Amino acid sequence: MSSVLQFHNVSFSYPEDGKNVLEELDLTIQKGEFVSLVGPSGSGKSTILRLVTGLEKVQQGKVMINGESIQPRDGAVGYMPQQDLLLPWRTIEENAALPLECRGMKQREAYAKVREYLPIFGLGGYERKRPKDLSGGMRQRVSFLRTFLTGADVLLLDEPFSALDAITKVNMQEWLYDQWRKWEKTIVFITHDVEEALFLSNRVLVVTEQPICFLTELTVPLGKERTRRDLARPELLELKDELIGMLKGKVPV
Repeated sequence: MSSVLQFHNVSFSYPEDGKNVLEELDLTIQKGEFVSLVGPSGSGKSTILRLVTGLEKVQQGKVMINGESIQPRDGAVGYMPQQDLLLPWRTIEENAALPLECRGMKQREAYAKVREYLPIFGLGGYERKRPKDLSGGMRQRVSFLRTFLTGADVLLLDEPFSALDAITKVNMQEWLYDQWRKWEKTIVFITHDVEEALFLSNRVLVVTEQPICFLTELTVPLGKERTRRDLARPELLELKDELIGMLKGKVPV
């Protein structure tokens, strides 16, 4: 695999804090990987994604996608925040079409494109509904479809399922995993849920110190053909215990 996302010696701090969140961090994400970032709240995970999107500016070092330095420009990455941020006055079709319209696609063409994907994302027949008419899980599917339609090969997902109930969350994890396998995107996923990270990921990167100078890497010993029952395998239970042990005693979650 070739690398698609790289941090080279990256340092960053927020002016109001006066201390580094990241300090000379090196990080490489390979093309087609599903990588989860796990760590305590406030430890800098979301800052990493904000640097990739260009919402925050690197103060030292470089963030690169496909060998080019990140610039705040359309199409570099797709970003899905914790809240779905669907516009309540727009239909599902209109919400999903936003990135296409922002890229200059004519409205009629954008809506036609969205309608091609709605059934694939489990949203067939809901194009005229508004966000208030959908369940939490379906709203997250719309949000993911909107992120997907940015056309970016790298998708950044910041705790997208944390507000869902337990059953919906499990269903959405399985659904997302199927989408990743189908579309072969590169996904960087933030979560506090250890089992979620293990089920979805090729690798789990753990924040164990502040400022973030390095991320502790755990490789998940599962192939692409996996089910939730695999989480009960002895090697996965051992990895889960190791991961929980790493997180204990760190910044409060």
